[in-house]
Amino acid sequence: MRNNLSISSINNTSTYSPSSSPRSLDSAYSSSSPSTSPSSNSERKFSLQKHERDLIAHSNVTAFRPLINEMAPEFGENVLSEHNLSIMEEEYLEIVQHLVDQLIYKEHADKYWRNYYSALQILYVLGLSAVNDGRYLTNLKQDLINSVTKSITVKNLVVMFEKIDGLQQNFIENFNKVNYLLDLLHNYCIEFTVVAFEHPKVGCSKKLLDSPIIIRNYAKIMAKVNLTKPTQIKLTCNDKLPSSILQALKKLYNQESTSDVKIILGSKLSLNCHKTVLASSSSHFRIWFEKNFDSNVYTPVRDDH
Repeated sequence: MRNNLSISSINNTSTYSPSSSPRSLDSAYSSSSPSTSPSSNSERKFSLQKHERDLIAHSNVTAFRPLINEMAPEFGENVLSEHNLSIMEEEYLEIVQHLVDQLIYKEHADKYWRNYYSALQILYVLGLSAVNDGRYLTNLKQDLINSVTKSITVKNLVVMFEKIDGLQQNFIENFNKVNYLLDLLHNYCIEFTVVAFEHPKVGCSKKLLDSPIIIRNYAKIMAKVNLTKPTQIKLTCNDKLPSSILQALKKLYNQESTSDVKIILGSKLSLNCHKTVLASSSSHFRIWFEKNFDSNVYTPVRDDH
């Protein structure tokens, strides 16, 4: 038997109208989908795939925005804004893509910064998002900050201070606001300087006092002259946001405001869906969307076994 499927335009939304719904529709937004082997009781985890439709304009960054906006709304709004991406240099765009990959395409993060400077570059990007923008990003920010602060020593203090200050000034020039993460590290350097002055091998050494970065921040340094150790930087996360891809996908289920395809299941039944989710869960949908990227009318024929 052959079943006809058709797409028509409904309120500027592509509409998919099958005579029988593919089994993958329900599993696309569920925690798992059945194994391809009928005899197996194991389940495979849903894996979101990259698609051309999710390429953000004026950049080479691919991101499924509806899912990002559920998991890390400030990151989606600020880091992934077309304006901010257009300002970023290629090295920062690569960082953005890596962050997106870890957040929604791979989910399990690896430590991908090589040294304190690459950690600072990632914090440069993350400074565009909110302080508590989801568990993964908050934990990542904390790890990066810890990596940088642990790298600061009396010997490299001036170099580290200048790097952080330079990135902050660049950030202000580009985005017209202060990077709160770099600001936390800037303040840490001020407090570390106060403690360094008390170091028996440093004291108020002429080399340290004559450093331009120390001179520019001398008033702030003297304001904390009685400090005995730098304040530990601790970030908090927003526990109300989904902590996994699967939790976020469930929130997207039948969400009309972000959907880009309507599944017509009958005369009075329909589902608002996302092409990226469907294409990631079903080769049938993937091929269909790839061949008819902008089509409003499509009538494929498939064998029903």
